[in-house]
Amino acid sequence: PALFALGSVGQVHWGLDFRGVSVGGREVAAARSAFCDPSSMGAGQLTACGAIPDSGTTVIMAPTEHLKELFESICTAWALCIKEAEAMPRVPKFQVLQVLLERCEDWAGEAGFSGMPDLTFHVAGAAGRSQE
Repeated sequence: PALFALGSVGQVHWGLDFRGVSVGGREVAAARSAFCDPSSMGAGQLTACGAIPDSGTTVIMAPTEHLKELFESICTAWALCIKEAEAMPRVPKFQVLQVLLERCEDWAGEAGFSGMPDLTFHVAGAAGRSQE
């Protein structure tokens, strides 16, 4: 839950300064890659990366390589995904995670998604005030 309101960094859409993501308490390296490096900002750009939060969707859009790394990190931090990945050694972990999520009715049961690692998004508002 948000501790305080963050001002928008967007001019057309309500957006936030995206500063990375942690999976199970560990930061995902792709979130700090050259894509989000402050040195990559153009003239007049206020943030290296942006996020448009929408409480009505579960979609995460980003460059393919960043999503693969995020999905690999989720799989590595989730015991069920590690078990499935060991059973399918030729399949990349990011694909194992996608298969598990597509077949959630096979494993969710009463425990639901409680075994999955926490995702923490690191963001900041217009004044540079950050929160997770």
